[in-house]
Amino acid sequence: MADQGGGFGAGPDVLSAYCIYAFDVDRSANEPSLSFPGGNDGIARHIAKTLIPDSIPGPNNLEAVCRNNINFQTLDRSGQSTRIRLGSTTVWVKHEGNPPASNSVTVAYARGGKVYRLKARSVVMAGGCWTSKLVVRDLPFAHRQGL
Repeated sequence: MADQGGGFGAGPDVLSAYCIYAFDVDRSANEPSLSFPGGNDGIARHIAKTLIPDSIPGPNNLEAVCRNNINFQTLDRSGQSTRIRLGSTTVWVKHEGNPPASNSVTVAYARGGKVYRLKARSVVMAGGCWTSKLVVRDLPFAHRQGL
């Protein structure tokens, strides 16, 4: 019973038995699995490879992106159009001016016990919707409700 819920990042004290049942019913021994080794990290890896091509060596295909090592030195280089700040936690994000007409956002993030701000043309919120709806300060009400 120790592994019940292990694939969900929570234990049986948090997940209902129905959650485990529903997950197993959706899978069949005769069908290939719909999940990837490593979970959803392939999605984040493809985003990184597309935005920072030399962050992962090789072609931009599923095998290369998921199997090759990430070159962490390439993620946050001064002067490149996309920067990924590892070891940082986003505190808040807000559009500059009216969101639909805004050309930039301000991002506040914490790193090493200090809070920093930066201005960006766009932001990828790569967290769960339950946190994004709290971090994006000017998210429209309908979007917040949907999340």
